[in-house]
Order: sequence, then structure tokens, then C-alpha cells
Amino acid sequence: MPHHINEGFENLKILDPNKSTSEWYFNLNKSEDQIPNLKFWRIRKSIFHKEGIVPLKKVTGTSHPSYQNKMWIEVLGSLSRFKDYNWDKDTFIEKAKSAPLNFSKYGDNYYIIGGNNRTTVAKFLEFEYLKGSVVEYFFDDEFFKTYLEIQKAKLNPKLQHYDRNENWNLTINNKNIFISGFNNVASFLSYYNSVKLDYKSLIKRKVLCFKKSNNNHRFIRVKNDIYNLQMEIIEHKVQLENT
Repeated sequence: MPHHINEGFENLKILDPNKSTSEWYFNLNKSEDQIPNLKFWRIRKSIFHKEGIVPLKKVTGTSHPSYQNKMWIEVLGSLSRFKDYNWDKDTFIEKAKSAPLNFSKYGDNYYIIGGNNRTTVAKFLEFEYLKGSVVEYFFDDEFFKTYLEIQKAKLNPKLQHYDRNENWNLTINNKNIFISGFNNVASFLSYYNSVKLDYKSLIKRKVLCFKKSNNNHRFIRVKNDIYNLQMEIIEHKVQLENT
């Protein structure tokens, strides 16, 4: 058996000698770093709730490295302060108020920031919720969908900070295109999708191929600059069709 699982069942008996085993005891206690597409949760402004109501069935992880990637029953067996208290269900709520409880929230899931011992014990005592401060994060769907669409177009987006004010670095025909801010990127994508490989665009490609710029870097700072990329977009789409 994994380390601390026996201690977990021993501590469970201390909490309630008659308690039966539940499936969730064997779920892994995850870290925030394991949240899919975490960087897209950190773009929009978070909200701080001084006293949030946290449903314990939705507490799925912790920021504490000692408890991450352990089954909840293992966490119960490895709690650093379990033996310091007489865990009585009738007096637990008052005990839980002894120090602040802190959580982060992503969608429906909560992660323990402070108060691992009390939160874990409360889960096993089958409390419905605890009260504590909550930092709530919001997924930036618009940013995420735009990023995926640009990836799908094989424009090779490069970002460092995943911020709405950040410059995006795209690659079109081996040229680096730097676009200032998310709003300009969204406008670029709309324009990119509007450029069609029809008879007129292909004729234009032939006419302008002799005027092709050798500049391998282009900077898009305002929306009107986007329309100067028409030739690069046509060339890029032609190459995609030929691959």
C-alpha cells in the first residue's frame, strides 16, 4: 500500500469508528499546476471573496507540496497536526475558526491555500461546506479560442506572459509578425479568415511577387496596419494548400 494509507484509515477510525469507505477517498489531491490550460485562467482579473462558502465536495486539490498527488486517505494519514487535536464533529466548526481558511477557485473546483488539516478533516467528517476567503479565477474563453484558431492556421503563435496587452509573435512565410495587444490579434484573425484564395487574389499574388519585401520582421501596432499583410496571408494560404 502507498505510504500513509494505513495511517489514513487509522485516523478515519478516530474520526468515526463506524464510517464506511467512499470512492473519493482514493481520488488524487491535485495541484493548481495540473489544471488544464492554467495560463488561460490567469489572464482575466481575479475576484477576492473575503468570506466565501466552499462546498467541500468541490475541494479537489491543494497548494501544499506535501499533500499533492496523494490520495485523500493518504493526506488524512499524513496531516502534520492531526494528533494535536481531539477532532470532535460537534465542536469542529469552532475549531475551524481558529485561523483563516484560504482557497482558490477555478470554475467549480477549489484548491486549499491555507488550512489543509481542518479542510481535510471536514471532508472526512462529511461537512457540506466551510467558510473561508476565496480568490476566484476566470477562464478567458475568447483568448483561448483565438489562440487555438491561430495555432490551427499554422501561424506559430509565441507568447511569454499570456496577457491581453502582450505583443504576439506570429510566423507567416518565415517572417516574424509582431502584433500589439489582443484586440489587434482578434482583428488580424478576422481579416485572415476573410482573405480567400480566389482568382483575384491569385492574380494579385503574381503581380506583387516581384515587389516582395525582404524585411523579415513586420510590426502591427494599429488596426489599419493589418491590411498591409494581405500578400503574406495569401502566400501563407497557398503554401498550406500545397502541403
